[in-house]
Amino acid sequence: MVLRVIRMAVVGLLAAVSFDGSCHLATDYWRAVFGTPEAQWQFSFMLAPFIIGFGAVAGLIALFPRPPLSKIFVFGSWGITILPVILALLVLLHAY
Repeated sequence: MVLRVIRMAVVGLLAAVSFDGSCHLATDYWRAVFGTPEAQWQFSFMLAPFIIGFGAVAGLIALFPRPPLSKIFVFGSWGITILPVILALLVLLHAY
């Protein structure tokens, strides 16, 4: 039971860090497409691999130990991992 609580805390922390980074990436991309971007807005996308990595680790911790954590942890972790991947691909393809 204690290990489950520790896993939930670690997944929650990693997911929160990944979610915050994903929100920053989404805001920068939104401003680049529809508003006036900051001078070096693409620099924030250099941190995208870390944000993706935190989300992926959270998803793996939530999914693979037996019994897996609840579905909200699993789907939430993978959901916040997919968003920065999509945004990074859009920036790499110069779709802004």
